[in-house]
Amino acid sequence: MMEMQDILREARVVVIDDFIANLRLLERVLRQMGIEQVDVFLDPQQGLEHLLTQTWDVLLLDLDMPVLDGFAILGELKKLDRMSPVIVVSALTDIASRHRGLGEGASDYIGKPFDLVELQLKVKNALKLSLANRQLAVQREALVRTVDSRTDELSRSYESVIRALTRTLEFRDTDTGQHVERVGASAAMLARRLGRSEDYVDHIRLAAMMHDVGKVGIPDPILLKKGRLDHAEHEVMKQHAEMGFRILREAGEAPLVVMAAEIAWAHHEHWDGSGYPRALCGDAIPLAARITSVCDVYDSLRCGRPYKHCWTEDSARDYLIEQRGKMFQAEIVDAFLAMQTEVEAMRTQWLSLHESIDHTTEVEIKPPAERA
Repeated sequence: MMEMQDILREARVVVIDDFIANLRLLERVLRQMGIEQVDVFLDPQQGLEHLLTQTWDVLLLDLDMPVLDGFAILGELKKLDRMSPVIVVSALTDIASRHRGLGEGASDYIGKPFDLVELQLKVKNALKLSLANRQLAVQREALVRTVDSRTDELSRSYESVIRALTRTLEFRDTDTGQHVERVGASAAMLARRLGRSEDYVDHIRLAAMMHDVGKVGIPDPILLKKGRLDHAEHEVMKQHAEMGFRILREAGEAPLVVMAAEIAWAHHEHWDGSGYPRALCGDAIPLAARITSVCDVYDSLRCGRPYKHCWTEDSARDYLIEQRGKMFQAEIVDAFLAMQTEVEAMRTQWLSLHESIDHTTEVEIKPPAERA
């Protein structure tokens, strides 16, 4: 703990008074106390500019000054993030003035003519308070850095667990594991385009990767079938949405996990209520699930499978337009199509790193109106 002599030597005290005799007297008293850094201002405007731009520990302030009085200065200081102690030294000693000065943020009040001992004691007390506030601010900043570091560490841990889960899928179904990586990336891009916060964008990038985690509970003969599923098999496959929700809800209440659970449960719901497993419609479907649904379907269409060819970019675009307002929310489709070029660029870069699946042999799929 600092000794008072050290506190006085390092203190930065400002004095504002429009009467030169008072200014010189206060400066002399402060220096006699051992305070070396004393800034005095006869012009209140210059004093205020100094207070707003420089670091200081205590202010001795007169109230009754022309043009810019002490009350106005206190009002400006209240706008600062951290206000150091202010001792009013004024001839305005009536109750109304004292109450107003303290109400505007002054920490103490001394009437003129002032008692020398009282002034010195109050300055010392104010300096102790200022030092304590500075130390508290340093500790707060250190705590924030520690929390940020732990948060980053926790985020990395979450991401590691998420990637481990998706790797589990990849061991069973190679393209499912790779597909979720692309869906996570495009969901983050779409969320940002829709104006969501960067925290939301970071969360959905990881949460959307877990949209198919429930497929770990689907039997291999159905999950890995080299052809289209029949009705009974499709009903079993549909169970992956609720399975994914139940798996993720066991993981706790962290915002990322809650979002992931919502996506897993609702990414097959349709805007018009024709989806599954709960037949939700409209805004009843969580936004994260609505975003992920568009990205999931688009990437699935652009993927080659043993039982289907890879759709062309234009065919996939036409399908989204066809399902606008039906399967998907119209505004989300519009936002996705506005960034389709960026999604395709991301997909091209991804394909250059993964060559185990044929996503390049494309076929043109005509929309229903043209097929008729």
